[in-house]
Parts: sequence; structure tokens; C-alpha cells
Amino acid sequence: MDPVLPLLFVIGVCVGSFLNVLIDRLPVNETILGRSHCDHCKRSLQWYELIPVVSFFILSARCRTCKTKLSYFYPFIEVLTGAVFVLGWVFFPVDFLAFAYPNLKAVLVDHNSYSISVFLAKAAFLGILCTIIVMFFADLKYYIIPDWMQLAFAYFALMLFFIREIDFERIVYRMGAGIVLLLPLLAIYLYTKGRGIGFGDVKLAWNLGFFMGIIYGMSALYLAFIGGAVVGGVLILLRRKKMKSKVPFGPFILAGVLITIFAFPWVNYLMYLFYGVELLFPL
Repeated sequence: MDPVLPLLFVIGVCVGSFLNVLIDRLPVNETILGRSHCDHCKRSLQWYELIPVVSFFILSARCRTCKTKLSYFYPFIEVLTGAVFVLGWVFFPVDFLAFAYPNLKAVLVDHNSYSISVFLAKAAFLGILCTIIVMFFADLKYYIIPDWMQLAFAYFALMLFFIREIDFERIVYRMGAGIVLLLPLLAIYLYTKGRGIGFGDVKLAWNLGFFMGIIYGMSALYLAFIGGAVVGGVLILLRRKKMKSKVPFGPFILAGVLITIFAFPWVNYLMYLFYGVELLFPL
């Protein structure tokens, strides 16, 4: 086993604690600089109450002062982020990144090395995964995709362009690809007056184009619409939702992104099988 993996898990758990802050504070426009506090009695927490995962169980999942039961959501996000750090490192999507970012091909030839370039590429990718976690759960909980996370997503995607052999022409092209993907969702947003999808989903579509290009951004959106239709239909059949109930679309888009990235060879194969499209260059 790679000796760096346990360290990555611990780092990921600690980062997950910060992601919890972002998930709960950004959607309600609360500063992330203030001290952590109990959501119920508002008492500022001491350092020993903030040890990721450990403090939660030592305190028996209750506030030390008001004894209010705490949500298991918080340690879940911490452990999930730790697992994402490990899995993102182990299953680093070399095929997708080498295709989408030709400037990284020379870097990714030996992606198991510990060179600065490889480290930066993996760090940028883990940063993208962190923003996905925040946007996914913020949209699930508050029906809001925080703008700061949209900007962070774009920043980490831009970082991948600057690691080796900067291609400014491709950066400009990808900005245009974002606009292409944004337009259909903008049309839905305007036609439904925001009832079909939120404007955060429209902005997220731009990020897809910038990060993935037109074709694979479309793949992510295609999977999102299919997933949304299936899950929405099931919830209606189970009477958990009604036809006019609000269901966040952002998580489906982000799930489509992850499927497209990590199942890249299969997505490529299915595109060729069903549509006769064989991609020889990044779109």
C-alpha cells in the first residue's frame, strides 16, 4: 500500500471539517471566518470539540452545553472527504485528464511519481472534488449552489492549464465551450422563470464546459437529465414528491461529471457505439 494514503485520509478528514463549514455557511451568506459554534445555543466551541470525527463521538453526538443532539451529517462529510482524497489519488483519472488537457500528457506519463508537476495536477483535481462535495450537499440541503464554490471550481480547472505548456488559445476556447453548455440551461431557466432549474445550475453548466469541454460537458448534462428523470419519477411513484415539488438539479449534474470523469473509457466507447462519434481530440 502506498504509504501516503493514510496521511491523505487524515488530511481529507480535516479538510472535510472545513467543508462542513462551507456547506452550512455559504448558502446563508454567513462568514466562514468566525469561530465554530453550536447551531442551537450559539456557544463558541473549544478546540477539543472540533477534532474531526473524534470529538463528535466523544461528546456522544450532543452539544456539551445544551445537550442538543447533533447530526451525523458532519462526521459523514469528514469521513467521505477522507475517502475521496484516497480514492481520487488512487484512481486519478489519467485517461480523462490527458485527453481534456493535452498540456498534461507529459506530466501524466508517470503519474505515480512524486514530481512537483504530478503533485500539482493531483492537488488541483482533489480541489475540484472538494468543490463538488460542497456544491452537491449545499444544493441538497439549501437548494443553493454557492457562487464561491463555482469560482473555486473554475480556479482549480484553470490551474490544470498552467501546470505545463500553457495553452492560452485552449483556455479561450474552453470559455466559449462553457457558454455553449450554458445556453440550453439558460433557456430552460428563462422559459420556466426559475421553476425548472435554478440559476446556479446555469452557472455550473459554464464550469462544465470550461473543465471538460463541450462533448464531455454534454455527456455530464445528458446523464444528469436521465438521472433526474429517473429519481424524480421514483419519488413521485413513492409519493415522496409531487409533480410540482422542488428537486435540486445540481447534484445530478455533479454526479454526471463524476461518472464521465471516472468512467471515461466507457463513456467514450458508448458514444462510439450509439452515436458513431470517435473523439480523437479534446472538444
